[in-house]
Amino acid sequence: MTSDNGWEWSAPEIRRMGYQVVDLIADHLSRLPDTPVFQPFPTELAERYLHSTVPEYGVSWEEILKTFATEIARSPSATDTHVSTGG
Repeated sequence: MTSDNGWEWSAPEIRRMGYQVVDLIADHLSRLPDTPVFQPFPTELAERYLHSTVPEYGVSWEEILKTFATEIARSPSATDTHVSTGG
């Protein structure tokens, strides 16, 4: 993913990441009809994020997606968007 001149992704790696993102989106959207309209973001998780420090070094996109899937996406209110029905 990195090269001598900085940041570089190969086409297969971009596809692999893209497929994982699409899977997360599909899972999230397919669960919406069965979930409450609002679920508060867990206080303990919010506190942990608010009091954490910025990492000194970056992490892989795999680690970022794993954290998103296991901690952030579980709370619909954290990823919810307003959708107008036009009515």
